[in-house]
Order: sequence, then structure tokens, then C-alpha cells
Amino acid sequence: MPLATGVVYTSQSESSVYPKQANGKNEILINYADPSFTIKATYYNSQLETGVMQITTDKSFTVSGSLDLAVAVYMNNTAILASQLKPNTSYQFTSNTVYYLTVTGYPVGTELPSDVQPQIMSFAVVSSANNVSTPAQVTFGQGVRSLTYILNDVLEFVQQP
Repeated sequence: MPLATGVVYTSQSESSVYPKQANGKNEILINYADPSFTIKATYYNSQLETGVMQITTDKSFTVSGSLDLAVAVYMNNTAILASQLKPNTSYQFTSNTVYYLTVTGYPVGTELPSDVQPQIMSFAVVSSANNVSTPAQVTFGQGVRSLTYILNDVLEFVQQP
């Protein structure tokens, strides 16, 4: 469910998970305890694949009450995703993400439509309601925390040394 635009969200609680660590905490349970949402538990769920984080909500609130619940997922102190959550639902996020740089007509923060995603994965130029240039896959090597790319005059992202 998308977040409402123009609304300021305030963090009520935080929790760290470590889905890539052996036996690392990888699941967060969220419930409603009047007057606010709380993190009921954070623990290791052996049923989840390595690299997967799961957020699970319970039945302590309703769909209309979910309008007051939003979560943000952070990596290296930077928000990478924010979403409202519904009751009685599990959400899975993978930390085995593949990143691409591309030039597009889609607004910043837009998830590419499902008909575009397979084309991005096959490195094709997309022609649809909005154009997407040929993507450059961004690969972080072991211990690498930042990379530099330059966009050239033919809309290719070229990695810099």
C-alpha cells in the first residue's frame, strides 16, 4: 500500500535485523497496543532463507487502523523503502538485491511495472509509456561501500575507477 504524500512520518521505535548472519535476527513482529504500534519481538526465524527479512503484523488492529502504521527499511542508515502495512500479513524483503542505474521517465521512487522488470533483467532497452535506457548493473565487491558512475552522452552509466 503506498504512503500518503505530504505526510510527515515519525519513528516510534526501531529494531535491527541481520538476515545475512548465521542465526541472525531476521523477523520482526509488529502489533498494536493502544495508543501506538509496537515491535512485539525481533528474532531468528529458521524457516527464512539467508538474506531474507520478514515483518509480520498480527490481528491487533484493523485495515482502517493500518493507515496509522508505516515502516521504513534502512540499509547503512539510509531509508531504501517505506510502506504502510496491513494487519495479519507477512512482508518479506531480500537483502540480496541487484541494483541497476538507468535513465527513465518514471518518477523518482517508482517501482518499475512488472512488464518492465523482466526487460531490465535481460538488459534490453524498454519502450513503453515511459522509456528506460539500457541499465548498468551496480555490483558492490566485498568491503566496497561506494562506487562512482558517470552518465555519458549516449545515456550509459560508466563506472569510474
